[in-house]
Amino acid sequence: MLFKSSLFLGLVGAHLAKAAPTYSASSVQATAANSGYASRQTSASPATATACAAVSRSVTAYLKEYEKTASQHAPVPSSFPIALEDSFGCLESIKLNKTITLEFLEGLSRYVQYQSTLPYLKNPPAGSEQEPIDVMAELEKIAGDVEKGVLTGEYEFEARVTKVVALTHDGHFAIPFNLYQLFTFRAPFGIASVSVDGVELPKLFVICECLLNI
Repeated sequence: MLFKSSLFLGLVGAHLAKAAPTYSASSVQATAANSGYASRQTSASPATATACAAVSRSVTAYLKEYEKTASQHAPVPSSFPIALEDSFGCLESIKLNKTITLEFLEGLSRYVQYQSTLPYLKNPPAGSEQEPIDVMAELEKIAGDVEKGVLTGEYEFEARVTKVVALTHDGHFAIPFNLYQLFTFRAPFGIASVSVDGVELPKLFVICECLLNI
């Protein structure tokens, strides 16, 4: 597993810069709590001052209202409701640090090359239902896009690396990012996969009280 190595943790630390609060979104908004990871050095775009400041104001306002009703010994909430457009706008407005990101990818590749499943992922055995993926080549593509200035957003960068990891379908292969985990987005309704007659392929349905009463 990649992150058991103290050296690898040190590498991640070099890629990151300073501690930042964590946010997770509820069905209509988001949350804030201290994360165990530091956030990488980034630069702010003009939109950051608007969207990210709105997130800060939402958390502050929520805490003020909470203090009015909470008992003296009540714990501080670990999540806070934040508007969807503010949380996502904040994420998209943060620019990555090109130099540090390229250094991180170079160091990351040195460790990923020892992942024992890479040959099988690149050339799956006969009968495998998993699509082939060349992890090292994908990381090189991401680095190339960062170098060329095609990839400039921190959130998009973390999302692309996370997608590569997800396509390995390996729970022991993980690269957690702070910003990518900053907000958790949820719909204000549940979704269920149901086969109408038990024979046809399942279809997606929105869960509502009418379904629960069947």
